[in-house]
Amino acid sequence: MKQQPSIITLTRIGILTIGLLIFVAESRSAAFGHIWLPIFIILVALIRLAEVKLPQGDPITLDASLVVAAMLLFDLPSAMVISAGGMLVATLSRQQKTDVGGPLFLLAQRSIVVFVAGLWTSGRYVTALAPAKSLDLLGWDLLRAIGLCATFFLLELTFDQLTLSQRQASPFVPAFLGAFDLVGPIYSSLASVGILMSMMYPSMGMWGVFLFGLPLIVVHYSFKLFLDIKNTYKHTISALTRAIQVEDHDQQSHSERVADLAIDVGRELGLHGEKLESLGYAAMLHDIGKLGLDVDSFDVLLDSRGMNPEIAPHAQIGAEILEQVEFLKQYADVVRKHHLPFVSHRAVDQEHPIEARIIAVANYFDQLTQTPIAERRLSTNQAVARIKREAFQFDPKVLRALIGVLKRQQRLIVTTA
Repeated sequence: MKQQPSIITLTRIGILTIGLLIFVAESRSAAFGHIWLPIFIILVALIRLAEVKLPQGDPITLDASLVVAAMLLFDLPSAMVISAGGMLVATLSRQQKTDVGGPLFLLAQRSIVVFVAGLWTSGRYVTALAPAKSLDLLGWDLLRAIGLCATFFLLELTFDQLTLSQRQASPFVPAFLGAFDLVGPIYSSLASVGILMSMMYPSMGMWGVFLFGLPLIVVHYSFKLFLDIKNTYKHTISALTRAIQVEDHDQQSHSERVADLAIDVGRELGLHGEKLESLGYAAMLHDIGKLGLDVDSFDVLLDSRGMNPEIAPHAQIGAEILEQVEFLKQYADVVRKHHLPFVSHRAVDQEHPIEARIIAVANYFDQLTQTPIAERRLSTNQAVARIKREAFQFDPKVLRALIGVLKRQQRLIVTTA
């Protein structure tokens, strides 16, 4: 039986076809003789080459301000050539393949974004030859510019996260909301710089672009510092995780696998932004209480300190360790409760965090499928069946999300009668 094209494949074909048709139709009218057109293309390319890495590893480019400025300063065909040309120059200069569709797919995406966002200006722009039809960014036309920026940002983010969701086999909405939380403020700053560039043109000409390019450099540097700090946190947590694995060789890569699966389940449940990030960090640290302690040590601590017998000893100790570190103490409660069994009254109990319930399922699944004892190691299907039999211990909606993730990742084999 011939396999039908997937929705994702059809969507790519549609984006590629529509985008290329728009680019071909519009670019023929671009002002190729304008001296600033190639200069803008080079500037866009240079900024795209200076990309920064998001925490999930994907790059983000900060050329939005120049593209917005080009859309407000030039006619739409010229702005499209500037945007697409700079993007192509940067992409080809890296000499690496893009994730989906190559440079032509990126060109098609950007053409659609510029065309739709450019509808806000209705064929008017700051450098129009007919003054009566030009944009006045000091008046009501400023609202048009803001609408253009918002549309540009939302469409760019939508295309980027559609690609990310397809590659990671994860839901689109949480990915979009998480990216919006992270890069929304930075895009607002970039849009402001782009509008300022355009507003200064009547008095300063194109030299205003270079003048306001300085804030763009500051924005880029500040965002990079912000991401560097987040990466430092991540590396610190990874180092603590490796220390646990040195103590117990049976735990090799256990925390990383639990974190990856927990994040996937969290996305399936609609978590995003800081909540999803906190889930990943707490999952990485869920066994930190085992560091440097053996079973006898746990027993002594339980007897001497009157710990809650419902909570696993290493979870209690791990939470106390995290509470001593300022940037880690926010994960302490999740680590403390990640072994608590789920019962009906806790389904609405805010004292049993959703992150802890997710880690409980991800941790048990990894233990079942990755145990070093080969005779006890279960397949994905066997592990899911085992967890279902013990479902009273786990939040049902988390269990359903786990099954959804495993199906989407094609790790769970679903048989049909």
